[in-house]
Amino acid sequence: ILGFDDWLPTPSVNSTGENTFWSGYHEGYDFYNAENLIPATGVVKMYSQKRYIQSILWARKFDDADSNKVYLMGISAGGMGPYLTANLIPEKVTAAYCVAGNFKLVTIANDDTQPEQMWGTLATNLNSDVLNPETGVAIPVFSLFDIREMLAINKNQNMPLIFCVYGKNDQTIFWTSYTVSLSDSLEHNHIGGKFFWDQREHDGSGQNFNDAETMPDWYSYANNISYPAFSNCTINQDLGDGTPANGAAYGAINGYLDYTKDNVTDATCNITYKIKIIDLLVGGVPNPVQYNTCFADVTVRRAQNFHPSIGETIKWNNFDSSNAKIQNGSFVYNGGLITISGVQINKSGNRLDIKISNCAKEGDDEISETSLPEITFQNAGSAYLVSIKNLPDEVISLSVVNIIGETVLNKIISGKSGDCQFQLPQLSSGIYIISLRGTNFSLSKKLFASH
Repeated sequence: ILGFDDWLPTPSVNSTGENTFWSGYHEGYDFYNAENLIPATGVVKMYSQKRYIQSILWARKFDDADSNKVYLMGISAGGMGPYLTANLIPEKVTAAYCVAGNFKLVTIANDDTQPEQMWGTLATNLNSDVLNPETGVAIPVFSLFDIREMLAINKNQNMPLIFCVYGKNDQTIFWTSYTVSLSDSLEHNHIGGKFFWDQREHDGSGQNFNDAETMPDWYSYANNISYPAFSNCTINQDLGDGTPANGAAYGAINGYLDYTKDNVTDATCNITYKIKIIDLLVGGVPNPVQYNTCFADVTVRRAQNFHPSIGETIKWNNFDSSNAKIQNGSFVYNGGLITISGVQINKSGNRLDIKISNCAKEGDDEISETSLPEITFQNAGSAYLVSIKNLPDEVISLSVVNIIGETVLNKIISGKSGDCQFQLPQLSSGIYIISLRGTNFSLSKKLFASH
């Protein structure tokens, strides 16, 4: 455990010095002087971060510790430390946990010009000494200080999991549209982890989630073990628009999702995750609303051996707990992240297999990608028309359930191969799961009903 400090002896009215918000300062800044000129040229160097990073690298090299397990934590203003370090050395950080943490730094036009003395003005936006890993070009300092921008810059890097907690009643790190946009950035860039919010104030009073429910299971994550990053889950609670009264009072992004961390297959030709829905606990008890199934995008992160080449075909199959194939697909890899969209995830568990086509001999019992039926929906006003193509010549059962698992319809489609159409009963607005099950397959698809 390394406990870092962020303090400069800059003279100030309260005589306690100043801080860099865990970053650094301009190369010409004199931290023994309270009256530096505001720089218009030059570079803002991450002196503080370099000190932290060197300490981490030293511990990895010389301490009797597991260098694949490096975890960062910060609270309030300290949150910027983990956010920055995780983006400066993403491949060496396993997970970061930030509670009510700063994720965007700016200079403020007030009587205290110390931030401008350290960093320059927003208008000038001097370069930092951190280079964009994609282009090799220096990152402007206020882009570096906006974690949302850094997540986009580092999207294709070996990013750590990031866990966040924020409060809708926080009067220090205010709950605003900026807070919501941090969650959006984590989702959009397929960064693994979870984002929690509740009714807490800045000191944690009024919280709905207790610390054990938001804090990651630290030692279960490691740099040398791949993980599935979830995004766009259909059972996430509603963050709202940034107004404290708007959206769910408490909730989580990816709070219902998990995977089996000690059972990831990561080989040259294939990678396999065992994913599942879990109970969301709030204040020590299960949240009143729990789910049996959902859909989410799954992104391959930190693969050790699975590295397809551009132009290769990637095939994927999703199996339920009874080993029935419920989804599959294929696409040509064009570089960057590998994301499988709309993966069905059940509480009973799923196995998501992703492989490179023709990389190794596939099992003889594998069902071809073209063998599964196709389901499409058409809004017919007060009801939905369901079309099913490529039905096999066997008896097939069809069910419609709502998102909390209540059955709306059970139907038997008898044994003629080909296509069929039928109309669903009138549905209330919401998310429904349409499932087909035959002798050798099971297939589900989500329907967003709106009227």
